[in-house]
Amino acid sequence: MPSALDRLLSRATRDPGDVVAVACDGTQHDASGLAGRITALAAMLGSQASVVGVLAEDGPDWMVAVLAVRALGATLVPLPLFFSEEQCAHVIADAGVTVIAASPSQVLRATRWERPVAVIEDRPCEVGGLADRGGRVIAYTSGTTGRPRGVVIEAAAVDAKAFTLGVACSAGPDDLHLSVLPVSLLLEMLCAIHVVLIAGGGVRFAPRGPSGWSGDLPAAAEAAAPTVTVLVPALLAAWTGVLEATRRRAPASLRLVAVGGAPVAQGLAERAWKVGLAVHEGYGLTECCSVVALNRPGERRAGTVGRPLPGVSVAIEDGEIVIDDSSLMAGYLGAAPAPARWHSGDLGHLDETGCLVVTGRRDDVIVTALGRNVSPGWPEGLLLADPRIAHCAVLDGGDYPRAVIEAAVPEREPAERLAAACWAELPDYACPRDIAVVPPGCFMRSGWLRPDGSVDRRTVAAALAPSSPAAGRRSHSVEMPS
Repeated sequence: MPSALDRLLSRATRDPGDVVAVACDGTQHDASGLAGRITALAAMLGSQASVVGVLAEDGPDWMVAVLAVRALGATLVPLPLFFSEEQCAHVIADAGVTVIAASPSQVLRATRWERPVAVIEDRPCEVGGLADRGGRVIAYTSGTTGRPRGVVIEAAAVDAKAFTLGVACSAGPDDLHLSVLPVSLLLEMLCAIHVVLIAGGGVRFAPRGPSGWSGDLPAAAEAAAPTVTVLVPALLAAWTGVLEATRRRAPASLRLVAVGGAPVAQGLAERAWKVGLAVHEGYGLTECCSVVALNRPGERRAGTVGRPLPGVSVAIEDGEIVIDDSSLMAGYLGAAPAPARWHSGDLGHLDETGCLVVTGRRDDVIVTALGRNVSPGWPEGLLLADPRIAHCAVLDGGDYPRAVIEAAVPEREPAERLAAACWAELPDYACPRDIAVVPPGCFMRSGWLRPDGSVDRRTVAAALAPSSPAAGRRSHSVEMPS
């Protein structure tokens, strides 16, 4: 099975001027130029570079670093720009990083950890001696609080997943991937580098804001005219909202918008389709090389995350999703090898067509003081279908769940109206009673979002003092610092 590096080298030989990537500033990078940069970085890292940390801006620098490490047969350790200094120091020590490959803008930061630094330079270099020697990736999960944990993925598992994902998405040489998520996330690294190159397509990197997320998605998409992109629900909601407010549509070229990282509310998906965003929900775990199941183009089944990918089988045991995956991780770094079948901790079921429905996390289920079980994703999905709501978190509130809602626009809206969908469609015991409304942008500013865009309910609960559960419905607005 040809790898991403194999495919790039083939393109560089066959058509050296073939544009493979476009940076956020519009700079084009052809196959020959990328191969030359990979040769230069591999030589700079040297054969002794056994574990390479990568601290890079989202863009072609990531492609160069990932493939240079593959050419050395070394271990790649992403150092996400959104990780704190403490988290990066932990990752570097835990993984045994021997050298850091850094974008020019990140060199100063990279020197803080007292490791040799190789600069990912953009200069011409003659291609030579490149071959894919395999290696592995150590992807660290949990990027908001606490110490991240290393997930070891072998190079062969990455290649197999990229190939099957490309087949499922009908990826081909005419595809242009709009890269929106941080490339340090395994999912985006897989899609924007490995799937793109194996399929023979191209990638355009959207401009990033200070948070590391793309800001004006509609403008970036209109400029790029992409065919595919990968989003998290929060970005899908933002893009959809802008298109609705301005009465515009997504580019007609966009045939596939894969959305994962958190549940996608059905109401949001329906709104997105109406403005031209071809939403295809997916599901995965870092431990399973990011993607387990995906709705395929032309085969989308609303309310599900599609069928498992080739090489993946899913069983439901006591309500839990259990995965047998040929691209399963080797194990957590420093721990025992992974078992043959992975107990995900997620709850769900398979429908009559074999599509997977994910209903929540086992450890997130709220057991109310009245003895009823409520999966937070249930009321959250109903809330997020409302375009006036940007983010929400449903938490334990005693006798009944409580909710924290971020308004999508500054205008104040009574909490009762915002939560009306829950009260209309949920049984009484699952309806949030105490509802706090926070201003737009609060979830991002307060650190309540994980790097994949999902809401960290534990962080939200810790940040807001619990309110006394009420016998009736209560609501209030919460002013958070800017």
